[in-house]
Amino acid sequence: MNEKPHTSTDPPETELLRADRDLTRQELGQTLAELTSKFDLKARAGEQLEHTADTAREKVTGVRTIAQDNAVRVAQVARLRPVPLAVVAVLLAAPAAWFVVRYRRNR
Repeated sequence: MNEKPHTSTDPPETELLRADRDLTRQELGQTLAELTSKFDLKARAGEQLEHTADTAREKVTGVRTIAQDNAVRVAQVARLRPVPLAVVAVLLAAPAAWFVVRYRRNR
């Protein structure tokens, strides 16, 4: 812009006004950057998608761990009591199968 250079003969009020103008410009730039990031829907949707995917991975890992633990328990029970193995297997496999089917439908 057409600004004249600062000279030592400028009145103090002019210097204060210039400083205030510069500060206002800086604050306006910061506000504009904040609003731009707030209304960047594509980036915000991406962040939400990442968060949801991480949560789903954590849940799947937890269910997988539980299923593995249950499989070990079933194997132990099978060694001790072979007859009720079928009943225990059905009781443990049904919730796991339900979760897998539900998870695949939602993908």
